[in-house]
Amino acid sequence: VRALKHADPVAKQSLVELLPTINSVSGHREVVQLFRSSDLELRRCGRDIMAKVGGKTAFGMLTELCAEPQFSGRIEAIEAMVSLAGYHAIPALHATIVHGTTEEKLQSLEFLGNDEVITKNRQGALEGIALSIEDMNDQVVFAGIEAFGQLADEDDFVRYVIPKLESGNIAIVKAVVRAMRRYISPRILGVLAQQLRLGPKSVRIEVLETLEA
Repeated sequence: VRALKHADPVAKQSLVELLPTINSVSGHREVVQLFRSSDLELRRCGRDIMAKVGGKTAFGMLTELCAEPQFSGRIEAIEAMVSLAGYHAIPALHATIVHGTTEEKLQSLEFLGNDEVITKNRQGALEGIALSIEDMNDQVVFAGIEAFGQLADEDDFVRYVIPKLESGNIAIVKAVVRAMRRYISPRILGVLAQQLRLGPKSVRIEVLETLEA
């Protein structure tokens, strides 16, 4: 693993292919440290190795790193964990949504909507998506609302998403209204009717488009 830090690109690729065949459990800690590197290529080497040989201990260390605010290897870490272990990566995805950058949070949301992840641990995936709906960044909130609208049943949607209608942010209110298209039930129709009354005009237009969809 240490040789990767000083190897040229061709040698790095050879080492990445060789190391998983050795698969020394004691060396997993060294592989995890590659994810801390400021060198993107080294982090990607760590990802490619971990995606083949990672285990419970290594995943635990990566999950802890994902919860560190200044961790630079979140994308590579969650890519490796989802590739090898699917829904077992959910704790790291949760940590990334709480502590990551906007790009990292959006990538985590994409992974949480992955068929294998959502099928094997639906509640864990939805809880992760719910974290994004409370984010301070509107882009993350919009993505979380959209994901919830695609994946959650009506009860979970009402529990986690409908309260955002009280946010005071018109763009978020409109995003919630758009996401209701999948849940046209008497309960949802009642919520839409209320938004139609409350307005403003842009929200009323969104409600009408949702009803026509």
